[in-house]
Amino acid sequence: MTFHGTGKGGDDVVVFPLGQQRIVDGARDGIPLFGKDKVDKLALRELRGLQLVQSGIANNQQNSLFVANGNKKDSKLLKYDDACVLEKAPLSVWARNESMIHPYGMAHGDNSLWVTNQDTGTVMQYPMFDAFTPKVIATLKQPRAVVHSPELKRIFVAERTGTPTRDPAPGAGHIRVYSSLTGLPLGTHNFPGPVGMSMYVPLKGKPLMLVGSEQTNKVYGIDPETLEQQHTFEHADLQHPAGLSVHGNQLFVVSQTNKRIIQFDLISGKGKVVVDNLPGRAECIVALTCVPRKVTFAEPGLAGKISTQSLSV
Repeated sequence: MTFHGTGKGGDDVVVFPLGQQRIVDGARDGIPLFGKDKVDKLALRELRGLQLVQSGIANNQQNSLFVANGNKKDSKLLKYDDACVLEKAPLSVWARNESMIHPYGMAHGDNSLWVTNQDTGTVMQYPMFDAFTPKVIATLKQPRAVVHSPELKRIFVAERTGTPTRDPAPGAGHIRVYSSLTGLPLGTHNFPGPVGMSMYVPLKGKPLMLVGSEQTNKVYGIDPETLEQQHTFEHADLQHPAGLSVHGNQLFVVSQTNKRIIQFDLISGKGKVVVDNLPGRAECIVALTCVPRKVTFAEPGLAGKISTQSLSV
């Protein structure tokens, strides 16, 4: 998980072990993934978007983690070579570009990394094997999260056009659709204040695009082909669903305002708080398919034990 700005929450990616029979204390149980030496050496500040790239796509490394340094004066994309190795794997600057200022959202698809930028409004395509030749495919008002559909070969971008307090109209926002093969625009769908996005691809049945609304504080399941609403996921503790990530049939949602993580079962629709008391305003989240080595828990009864469950980052 990454946090908004500096200060509490730090400038590292923080790992939280889940699958325990208790609500995780975010201020106590968070584990830094990179470590202070890497954070200081690369001057990491205001980390944003997270993207896990698997199956040896990036430099023959599995579980490579990409993260954006959102600082306006030092915007850059970073690559952590193996997200399964706590603090020991190489962390390097992967890409920089003058059109990339204050990067926010990130998605991987069709051999490219797709990045949105809050200050320039650009949506950029970075080829995985040639990060020095990015392409700007669109310039929007306030692009936020971005997600890829491998089945449809499409990129979906959350565009916020107002704020809940200043512009509460239902149409204050859009989901923009682009071809992930050509970068050409394919359509626009009105949506109330989209922020977090993720894609759910079940073993059986049709894929579902999940979009969090900062205006309604709900997560909506949308058919990525027709853009018709199929499901609604809501919880009394969900406030500003800033980041979304799917693992199996489970959806993890950042509740930014009250500093919690909500877990939804995508089959039953039921939700519960799994992490409380986060140390800062959380931004992005990704569910790891591995447990970083040398992880220890803060709770005395669990110290030194490794969970076999997936972790939220």
